Amino acid sequence: MNKNYILLILIAIISIHFSSCEEACDAADSDEIGGEFFTVEYKDPSGTNYLESIYNQNGIIVFLDTTGGESPSPKYELITPGFKDGKFGPFNFTERYIQLTNQAVNGAALFANPLSFNYFIKKDTFGQDTLRVEFLVSLDECRQYWQYIRYFLNGDPLNQYENQRQAEIVIVE
Repeated sequence: MNKNYILLILIAIISIHFSSCEEACDAADSDEIGGEFFTVEYKDPSGTNYLESIYNQNGIIVFLDTTGGESPSPKYELITPGFKDGKFGPFNFTERYIQLTNQAVNGAALFANPLSFNYFIKKDTFGQDTLRVEFLVSLDECRQYWQYIRYFLNGDPLNQYENQRQAEIVIVE
């Protein structure tokens, strides 16, 4: 037999072997990105909702630090919080990574970059809280997935809301 013919057969066998090792990707295994938010509800120990009975809604101001407190020169954005059912929000923390025209995920900015945002909530004349959300979305050969979503109140972890894509945070003061 010709050496070229034998070489061609060996290459064909090797390529068949390697192609049989690959598993087909199933995009259905991917976590959806978009629509992640949290709301905040303040209550006293008896269950009285502060937003409905104590706070002056005109005195509530929310600023978002898009650098997550990491920059010595934070970039603040004034947010007009929605008020519904005694809750502030929703605060959509992934919306800046979704392209408005086609709803595609901006993967270059989102995937494999640990991200965090600080929300400064001025509660009328009743002080201020800092709510922080940290999250990481990863991408492997086949799918995108959430590695974590974490929430913090004034630096303390809110473990009961960990990995919730739509968290309804209740704060009892």
